[in-house]
Amino acid sequence: MVARDKNYLAGGEVMDLINTIRPEYEGRVAFLAAHLGHPDGQAFARRHDMEDAIVVIFDADGSPTRRLIIPQTADEVRAALDVVTTP
Repeated sequence: MVARDKNYLAGGEVMDLINTIRPEYEGRVAFLAAHLGHPDGQAFARRHDMEDAIVVIFDADGSPTRRLIIPQTADEVRAALDVVTTP
């Protein structure tokens, strides 16, 4: 889950970064965004202490396992995702 506020650039850049590796996790990971301009996205972000460009990785039970603050590389995101996708 990435938090995205269209008024800031970092969230869009992180979404673009995630989109480069998304095919590698097809069928294993649901990629979602908390739209910070929408009340539901704002509520979700408050519950998980998120702001623009923060990525939170959840396990299959919905528990947060990793928190990335403005990840800079695809490898950084892969490492966090591999924790929850490796059997």
